[in-house]
Amino acid sequence: MKRTVLSVEDDAVFADILAKNLESGGFSVIKSSNGEDGFKRAVSDKPDAILLDIGLPRKDGFELLEALKAAPETYAIPVFMLSRLSSREDVDKCFSLGCTDYMIKSQHHPEDVVRRLNRHFGLEDGFARWEVLVALGVVLLAASLLWWQLGHPKVAPEPQLPGVELHTP
Repeated sequence: MKRTVLSVEDDAVFADILAKNLESGGFSVIKSSNGEDGFKRAVSDKPDAILLDIGLPRKDGFELLEALKAAPETYAIPVFMLSRLSSREDVDKCFSLGCTDYMIKSQHHPEDVVRRLNRHFGLEDGFARWEVLVALGVVLLAASLLWWQLGHPKVAPEPQLPGVELHTP
């Protein structure tokens, strides 16, 4: 089942690049170029996630995020901020308004956005290479310890009394 993502982005070129990456990543994409339309599309289309820019016409990303989290139809939809703004104040404000994640455009390629969404929805294919290596190492260590214990049973030493030598016939 394809998940649907609403992309609210006013830069048409970036919106197209992002949509192509999302579609090749298995998502269905709804595009909107301003905050008012973005809210209407979120309510009517009920996407599985929203990618939201901050610098939007007719209702900026802060206002839209606040409206989305206040509306009963949209409050549970995860909102991923994707903005050029990188100040701590902007990031903190978005999280305080209820965003799920915050990505800075200059630091995240569209492929990163697809990975973040996949991770959020638990759609990552298999395990990361380091996860496989750690799991394999743990299994090998446990098997080695078991093999060693089975091959070297513990023999209890004979009790000795202090100062008394035991002679066996």
